[in-house]
Amino acid sequence: LTHLAVDNTNAVWVIGEEGVARFDGTYWTRFSPQELGMSGKLGGEPRIFKGVNDTMYVLADDKIVTFAGGVHSLTLPDSKNKQYPGPRPKQLAVDSIGTTWIVTSHSYNDQHQGLGRAKDGNWWSYNVGNSGLPSNTINDIVADNFNRLWICTDKGLAILNTSLDPLIAFTTGVNEET
Repeated sequence: LTHLAVDNTNAVWVIGEEGVARFDGTYWTRFSPQELGMSGKLGGEPRIFKGVNDTMYVLADDKIVTFAGGVHSLTLPDSKNKQYPGPRPKQLAVDSIGTTWIVTSHSYNDQHQGLGRAKDGNWWSYNVGNSGLPSNTINDIVADNFNRLWICTDKGLAILNTSLDPLIAFTTGVNEET
């Protein structure tokens, strides 16, 4: 097993290369990779994240599986949508207004390559050239309840105010040397 999360009903979700399982306090429900629309084992260090309401997200290989309302759906990177931030989703956060944010990494050297925002089926990509991020190497993200996305990079911390359009990142000056 590689990761676990607790949903809004206090059910525990676990994930590993053999699939996803949900424990509701009494019974286990298992979802094999094939049931999730994937072939073979779940690869790429599979992870599971809690979204808003009853939504859970599974990140494995280059795919995102969304569980909501008792059903699941598979999202693949869309080659037609050039704003999808990269080939392998690694981290995920959902902000207080329901926007999904993901960090992706390059498939060859596992360096984080981008930050993506999904809203209403559309993707936007953020990098040092278009957002003020201190680096394209993103190690972690977390959304708080004040419309902020906190972004940990190898060059410092960035904060996006997710209620602004366009989004503006500003650094705090915190980095590994301080």
